[in-house]
Amino acid sequence: MSLRMPTLNHRVRLTGMLTLSVSVALAAVFFVVIAVIREQTLSRRLAELEVSVARVAHEWSGPDSLNEEKSDFPWADFAVYDRQGKVWASTTTRSIPSLVGTRKVEHDLVSGIETGGVRVVGATSWRETEAGLKQLAWVLAGLWLPLTLLTAGIAWYGGGLVLRPVTELVTSAGRMSSWSDEGLLETTDQAEFGALATSLNEMIGRVRHAAQVQEQFASDAAHELRSPLAVLQTRIEATLLNDRSPEQYQASLRAMLVQVERLTTIIETLLVSAREAPVPQEELHLAPEVREIVEEWQAESGLPSYRLLIDCSGRGLVSIMAEELRIVVRNLLDNAARYSPSDHAIEVCVADLRIEVRDFGPGLNAEARLHAFERFYRADEARDRRDSGVGIGLAVVKRIVESRGGRVGFDDVEVGTLVWVDFNS
Repeated sequence: MSLRMPTLNHRVRLTGMLTLSVSVALAAVFFVVIAVIREQTLSRRLAELEVSVARVAHEWSGPDSLNEEKSDFPWADFAVYDRQGKVWASTTTRSIPSLVGTRKVEHDLVSGIETGGVRVVGATSWRETEAGLKQLAWVLAGLWLPLTLLTAGIAWYGGGLVLRPVTELVTSAGRMSSWSDEGLLETTDQAEFGALATSLNEMIGRVRHAAQVQEQFASDAAHELRSPLAVLQTRIEATLLNDRSPEQYQASLRAMLVQVERLTTIIETLLVSAREAPVPQEELHLAPEVREIVEEWQAESGLPSYRLLIDCSGRGLVSIMAEELRIVVRNLLDNAARYSPSDHAIEVCVADLRIEVRDFGPGLNAEARLHAFERFYRADEARDRRDSGVGIGLAVVKRIVESRGGRVGFDDVEVGTLVWVDFNS
């Protein structure tokens, strides 16, 4: 059976434990003080009595001399016994034990010595000293309660100071009511609790980032997949409504295939946009890789060869995964093909570690260039088109390139748009 502590405030627990510990320690200290004082006083009194008895025995010359010695030691009584144990002389009417040596007998301290055929015994009362020790014990007992209460007050105040950073953390955590809240845990402590707050804030930042990535991916997917799925559904339903010739079925299937390819591109770019950049795993020769990707894209898009001019003469190695480079180049080509007029070619140039893709479309104004690499931004000309693209292609390009230490941007040209990617660090 396990023991559970009552559900108490940590400040109350700390105060209770410190107060209990200090009260027990005070009681123990007071007990030890009384015991030490009693023992030291007893030893001192016995030693003084033993010295006085030795002096009386040394100066004993008869009954009359005993009273003279009494005047030198008024705090003690003396008796002299003969060999038969009878009292020969005494300074008191009370009975003094006849013994040799020094010790405490009941409420008296007694010391005896034999000399010259007699036994000289001295005695002093221990009652007054015992009463004084008891009075001291009561004084210390009276101090115990105030000191315990003072300890409780100090512990309560100190506990508040110690636990203040925790209270601050709890308060700031209470203000963080949603994932969208950009607040962080706050504390004035610069020691352990400050380090704890820093670690928790770093963890909160990672959790928020993961949540934002997940939410962003879900919203991106819902936003971008809705249009091609609707078009695909419409074409399938239209194809199934009426009988068609083989040529019409082929045309309808080709149209559906275009939408499927668009869905594939959208999903691919969404996944790349949502995940963190992987560690580089390979060094690629940029120019031949880009040429291969461009030729593959041309075959898939059905763009005539005269509408694509390729100059991949550069030589250089770039640290990037082949899948990432493919997404970068294909997004640039898709963007250029979307806006390029049918009577102009798309130009692709690779020089060293720089890729340039130019189209001869309507171009971009200053504002459009400023926002072109933002997610879901489209220039006005693009919005008027039916196939306006994913809206995150250039944003994906920027994220991949910058994760590899590169840069992206636009160059001023008289006609169209020239976008470049530079992997020179």
